[in-house]
Amino acid sequence: MAFDGKGRFIVLDGPDYSGKGTQTRKLVSYLMDHPQDRADKFITVVATREPYMSEHGKQIRELLRTMTDPKEKAAELADLYIKAREVHLTHCVEPALAAGHIVVSDRYWWSTLSYQSAQGVPMEELVKRHAGMRSPDVTFIIMPTLEQMIHRKAQERGRPYDEIFEKSADFMRKVHENYSSMADVMPNENIVYIDGDKSIDAVHRDICEAVDVLIFKKE
Repeated sequence: MAFDGKGRFIVLDGPDYSGKGTQTRKLVSYLMDHPQDRADKFITVVATREPYMSEHGKQIRELLRTMTDPKEKAAELADLYIKAREVHLTHCVEPALAAGHIVVSDRYWWSTLSYQSAQGVPMEELVKRHAGMRSPDVTFIIMPTLEQMIHRKAQERGRPYDEIFEKSADFMRKVHENYSSMADVMPNENIVYIDGDKSIDAVHRDICEAVDVLIFKKE
């Protein structure tokens, strides 16, 4: 079955050290050279990430670099993430989907729900503030165990700094719990949980198999 030209919104999300950035890049490459599109070359992929490049996104990055307590500035961060997301949808996601492109986003509202809820903002409030925003066609939440996340953090080298949310094991544990509950928090969303403890290639295969079902109705 050939690509039908309909725009699709695919999100990869998960806690820090889940490998979602790597998987986003691998999925984009797979779609751009998809086995069922090599003759037509109709698929165009827009790869994007949150927080989106905007004034709000710049403020978020600066806060994450300078905060000293993961629980501080919770309301301010929630506001900034939601405003940045609105800009992201208006200027990037919606135009691309209207043009029939496949949008692959590294993070979406699941990150705000999981992280800012861990900061202390009520989950119900965060869900309500996203009402009316476009739902992804599918969200892959990559979930390694907490132990694997901490192990990967310890092994990582070369980063110029650790963001504040990565410095507290207790905070990472709460974020992990929040991501695990997303299917219950937003039961009408199409969420696929992926075992993040698998190898990079195995995780990629799991994601590609689900994407093929979504786009090419492959069984």
